[in-house]
Amino acid sequence: MRRASIVLLALALIAAACAGDEEPVAEETPTATVQSTTSEAPQASGVSVTVTSSGLGEILADGDGMTLYLFVPDAQGESVCYDECAAAWPPLVGEVSAGDGVDAALLGTAERTDGSRQVTYHGWPLYYFAADAAPGDTSGQGLNDVWYVLGAAGDGIGVTQGATAELQMASTDLGDIVTDEDGNTLYLFLPDAQGESVCYDQCEAAWPPLTGEVAAGSGLEEALIGTSERTNGSVQVTYNGWPLYYFANDAVPGDTNGQGLNDVWYVVDSAGAAVGLSVSVEIVLTDTDLGSILTDADGNTLYLFEPDAQGESVCYDQCEAAWPPLVAAATAGESLDGSLLGTAERTDGSVQVTYDGWPLYYFANDAAPGDTNGQGINDVWWVVDADGNAVR
Repeated sequence: MRRASIVLLALALIAAACAGDEEPVAEETPTATVQSTTSEAPQASGVSVTVTSSGLGEILADGDGMTLYLFVPDAQGESVCYDECAAAWPPLVGEVSAGDGVDAALLGTAERTDGSRQVTYHGWPLYYFAADAAPGDTSGQGLNDVWYVLGAAGDGIGVTQGATAELQMASTDLGDIVTDEDGNTLYLFLPDAQGESVCYDQCEAAWPPLTGEVAAGSGLEEALIGTSERTNGSVQVTYNGWPLYYFANDAVPGDTNGQGLNDVWYVVDSAGAAVGLSVSVEIVLTDTDLGSILTDADGNTLYLFEPDAQGESVCYDQCEAAWPPLVAAATAGESLDGSLLGTAERTDGSVQVTYDGWPLYYFANDAAPGDTNGQGINDVWWVVDADGNAVR
């Protein structure tokens, strides 16, 4: 059985990835950590890794008894957990020694993007969980079926990846939607366009994919269940062709906090369609610290991408995951020139909204209406004024 999620603390909206050949640099969110107060992770100078007894059996911990975890998307390689993910799951970095029960030959390191060396065990990068308040706590175990404690051999304890589970229908305020057998909500991602997932790295940390084998529960069609191979070789579950994901900010079964985020994440109905998908978006001018800029009617900021050069989008794959294109039909709100609205066809056949020729995008790291966290990233992403110009 897949266990229910619990609060992931500071883990908020992240689907950060890269922008084509340009890689956005999102600000990291400082958080209180178990070992120290660095900007991302506790420094582990002189720390030992040991095996300690717990309710889950013999597990890996540091010398103070604080539990260590692996993250399934790392797939025994380099970490893909950064920014808000690293705030909730601080990596163990620095020099360590092998304590009681630990095979020193299994200890290693993997370089992080900031140049620090993260400790690995049996190839798995190691993390703390910020919600573990005391030695022996294991509150991160099994979260979203991707976070697990490790045994002395370096394997995840209780890993359910690959185990046969069951998709179910659950009644919610959004109607009957697809969940796992524990009632945890599952989502589709519009940029996947009913094919292979384009959600990796930071996107994957915020939206863990559902992997393994599943069966159809009551109200669901077995024929709609399929799989799609991910770049790490794991097999992601699909429904009606859509790869399925959890949302890390869903704290308990029944939560649907990811619904409609950036107009690209949606819960799924029994037919495998997005629930509540907007058919039309009104583009308006919103006053911000950057001046009057283009947003949707809910106040979510829209951006242009200079490499598009006022024509077709060149933002796909990981870029598209971090910068979801505005693909719904659009109308011009008051004070906007409707003649500047247009469209550009994307390679998947969808139609992206343009303004004065510029394809429009959201930024996945904008957590709330009014956020402009994407402004000026890599000197190519800009908010847009009423005339369709980049605001610098």
